[in-house]
Amino acid sequence: MSTAPHEAPSPSLELERIASSGALGERGYLDPSARLSLVASVSPPGAAAAGAHGSSSSGSGPHAETSAASSQTSQRRTGPRQEEKKGPASMSAAASPEDDVSKPPAAAERGNSQPPKRSRGVRERILNFTPSWFSVSMGTGGVHILLLLLGDVWAPYSSDYTTSPHASNTAALTLPTRILRWFALPVLLVNICIFTTFIAAFTSRYIMFPAVLPLTLKHPQKSVFIGTLPMALLTIVSTVSQIGTRAFDLGLWPTLLAVSLWFLAVVLSLACAVVIPYMMMIHQRHLLEGTTASLLLPVVPPITAAATGAGLVEILTRSHPSLAFTVLTISYICNGVGLMLALMILVLYFQRLLLFHQPAREVIISVFLPLGPCGQGAEALLHLGQASLYLFPTISTLPGSGVPQLSFPVGQALYGAGLIGALHLVGLGCWFMFLAVAIVIREQSQGKLPFSLGWWAATFPLASLLIGIGRCAMVLDSLTLRIIFTILCGAYGVIYFSVAIPTARGFITGHLLVAPCLADLPLDPLRKYRDPREDYDEAKA
Repeated sequence: MSTAPHEAPSPSLELERIASSGALGERGYLDPSARLSLVASVSPPGAAAAGAHGSSSSGSGPHAETSAASSQTSQRRTGPRQEEKKGPASMSAAASPEDDVSKPPAAAERGNSQPPKRSRGVRERILNFTPSWFSVSMGTGGVHILLLLLGDVWAPYSSDYTTSPHASNTAALTLPTRILRWFALPVLLVNICIFTTFIAAFTSRYIMFPAVLPLTLKHPQKSVFIGTLPMALLTIVSTVSQIGTRAFDLGLWPTLLAVSLWFLAVVLSLACAVVIPYMMMIHQRHLLEGTTASLLLPVVPPITAAATGAGLVEILTRSHPSLAFTVLTISYICNGVGLMLALMILVLYFQRLLLFHQPAREVIISVFLPLGPCGQGAEALLHLGQASLYLFPTISTLPGSGVPQLSFPVGQALYGAGLIGALHLVGLGCWFMFLAVAIVIREQSQGKLPFSLGWWAATFPLASLLIGIGRCAMVLDSLTLRIIFTILCGAYGVIYFSVAIPTARGFITGHLLVAPCLADLPLDPLRKYRDPREDYDEAKA
């Protein structure tokens, strides 16, 4: 049964009708349904008639699409209120690990399995740039850190670090050590470019779309990845000082520059360790069955800051002992904040594994994250103790230092405690590594795992554990640990390239640029940059 075509109303009358119906938003923007209705009203008569005929005969056309868009808009607006009324069911949904980066916002909102939408244009890419992208810089930073450490591990052993490769004595370096440091330099430059690009996109996102910032902080999964920003910066800080002052003997200015950036990273790390857990407790909903090891991400940055600070203290001991003592003190405090919180979270995570088994398939790679605090904690304790062994006798004899009680036995005590703690944490990290490998192999045997940005969880945590193993190998002068460290470094290189190649492809195509937290926005943030006729064309498609 067909209906007679009707004359489309004029645009001015249609605008008055929309304004009187309350479809205008708080800032004067039209709702998506109102925009489609306005576009339909100013369309040619033939198109309007065809749309009306199609709507009455087959339930499709502009009017049906407008009502569907209107129902989706009303459902999105009423979603948060309905979620508050639901109780435990909604809590488990909010804490479910299925909201991983591999699931696009549309699929997360409607519960289907659509392929992720490709981000188009610079603005849309910036809007969908999430903090989890800094894990790419972290994984790349692990490469140049391990290259430097691999040269130090196989360098001639010396009990006095001031005459070993720890000091800026390039003449004592072997040929393999020199070659590895030349390989580390271009990787560092690439990582600096990656970090600079990401920090520009990260800053532009919240300047252009300020409404996204509270959504990111309140999102149960994406908020924890803010901790990857200071950790990515710390990987660069560590290598800048080591390469500039030690490898190429450029003087102390690279180390002093690194110290300035290190203080900035410490502030960011402590802010993440305080603000993100606060948001978890106050504004987010979590259940034990939805808990993953990603809870470690906000508290690991202080541990990484402590491990990086130990390397700075090592270089500053002879030239700036007072500054080195300040960095050492702050590093111990940061390690206490991060390591204690991480151990508490590991207990919670172990309980979750016992009661509810392994995490969901979409976030199964997160089982590697516990390696991070174990490895970084071991490196921080042992390296800080080693630095204290030589700094304390120097600082205690300085006139007017105020710390004459820091005699040589105090440094020995910290060194011994650091060695014991480092060996314990390395052992715990190896246990988590074997567990993670077994879980991933079992899951892979049941079907190919879908690639997502979360796969970078297998890079920097593994590099952190290798750093701890390498430091123990140097201090104990253990050939066995050196061999294990070298083999695992080769495995890390394979893992890095197997993750970096599909990530680069997904970044170029835009398939990995997905922000699940945007599903909570009442309107499209890009609406003011679009022509209403584009929305009409997309609705028709």
